[in-house]
Amino acid sequence: MMAIIVITLVVTGGFTYWFNSQAPQEEPASVERMAFPLPDKPSIAVLPFTNISDDPKQEYFADGMTEDLITDISKVSGLFVIARNSVFTYKGKAVKIRQVAEELGVRYVMEGSVRRVGNQVRINAQLIDATTGGHVWAERYDGSLQDIFALQDQVIRHIVAALKVSLTDEEKAQHALQTTDNARAHDAFLQGWAHYKLEKPTDLARGIPYLEEAIRLDPQYAQAHAVLASIFWDAYVNGWAFDLGMPSFEAEERANKHLEEALKTPNPLAHAHQSRVYLSLGFPGEAVREAEKAVALDSNDATSRATLANALVNDGRLQDGADAIHKAIRLDPHHPPNYLAILGAAQFGLERFEEAAKTFERTLKRNPDNEKGLIYLASSYGYLGRMREAEDTIESANELRATSGLGELSLEKESNVAGNPFKGEIDFPSYGPKQAQDRLRKGLSNIPALTWQYLIRRHYAQGAGNTWYEIEGATEIDIATAKSFYDRGVLFIDVGTGAEGHWKEGHIPGAVNLPWVVDGTDTKRFRETTFGEVADKSDEVVIYWCTSRGDYCVANRSLAKAVNWGYQKVYYFDGGATAWKKAGYPIESDG
Repeated sequence: MMAIIVITLVVTGGFTYWFNSQAPQEEPASVERMAFPLPDKPSIAVLPFTNISDDPKQEYFADGMTEDLITDISKVSGLFVIARNSVFTYKGKAVKIRQVAEELGVRYVMEGSVRRVGNQVRINAQLIDATTGGHVWAERYDGSLQDIFALQDQVIRHIVAALKVSLTDEEKAQHALQTTDNARAHDAFLQGWAHYKLEKPTDLARGIPYLEEAIRLDPQYAQAHAVLASIFWDAYVNGWAFDLGMPSFEAEERANKHLEEALKTPNPLAHAHQSRVYLSLGFPGEAVREAEKAVALDSNDATSRATLANALVNDGRLQDGADAIHKAIRLDPHHPPNYLAILGAAQFGLERFEEAAKTFERTLKRNPDNEKGLIYLASSYGYLGRMREAEDTIESANELRATSGLGELSLEKESNVAGNPFKGEIDFPSYGPKQAQDRLRKGLSNIPALTWQYLIRRHYAQGAGNTWYEIEGATEIDIATAKSFYDRGVLFIDVGTGAEGHWKEGHIPGAVNLPWVVDGTDTKRFRETTFGEVADKSDEVVIYWCTSRGDYCVANRSLAKAVNWGYQKVYYFDGGATAWKKAGYPIESDG
């Protein structure tokens, strides 16, 4: 957006004022209390500008102004600029300058407001030295919407001058390249960008018309092309094309088309997106090169650095990846949880398993639905000998998968369980080169939740219905034996689920319900921790399903797991509550 040239503006009612010694002072920030050491260059955080327009719908314009300023000053290599993601966590909050500076580790904080009435724009801005509490400068800029780029340039030039930063010849040339000089196109882009940041399929769909309008007004608008490429690509890889009203192949075609246009102009977002595409296609080396181009265009862009870090880790350059993600985290202290996932993957690859476990624990606190994070954490626990925690972590991943109708995780491609191929193989190739895959597999290799399938033997015989299973270490009992066990107080475990109504419809009196798959009414699932709460490993335990093993053979799976956990006296009662009731014995019902 900035030309970095002397621009003469005719402004209405505009004035400039510099604060003197009588200016109000902020409470100084403590360098000792800062979350990060101050960088060796001027550091700044630009807080979200307040929308003081009478129209709340102009919020996108105020946010866009803030982001434009962040984007422009971040391209100045002599400055250290906090990422948009972190500063926007303060939006709408009454925070002190001292707090912002200490949490983000910066010396300077900028704040301001934007008022837009029709075609007229007023910007108020002030720059504060948080370490002294003093105002460096404050100004008001008035002009029309057509002057918006020049107004922004004035703000940038004052920041650069106040912080005594010199621009390189390359930066001057780069800053002279505006992404667009069409104010209407820019306004349409800001509205589309506001929807894009929300990241949900429905919001992405709402943003597309604005971005397409921006391109209609300026066909060479590289940034708009880059955002559309990202939207359509995300729709393609995440299965959201239907939400955008198009088939998947069309989303892919549009993504490629817009990316091609975006790459015609130097653009960090476009190169970062190209890196993502290369990585998804299995070309980590090319992904690294594209991410490096993005970083070269904007060294303060945390997203580009995180993209580079991810590509480096997947290319096997683990220490470089760790260094890159640390830089991204420093630029974006309130970073997204995937930054920690990238760091954890680098630490895991470097075989720093204790560090990796702690990092993935932090990741999962912020994003508990991250399946890859759960698998990495389980493998880290495996290397550390923390098998109970490893088991519980895999079971958490299995519960997550069950909500999407996916099979339980497995180390193998498939195994025959319950009459159907068990399809829950961990996608090892997505974890990087073969060495990385082997490292991950080794840490997972002894976790019971991933090895119970090996205890199930499927037997075939000629003729329909002549298929049966044998669980190594478990014993099948008939109704008479089940009744004798019941009479002497042996524990019965019902693995039927509330979702299918089995437990509520009827169960053996006194049985404990530990469903294989939980639903909204279940509080506990069949896993080692919950099983251990009701039975010791030396206890006799009878496991049953609501009816015969023809229904999914859930009991077979439960038996195999119990044996794999080390339970020594495990029995299977075929027929369950159905056979129990048929034999004339009482049934309890919660229905």
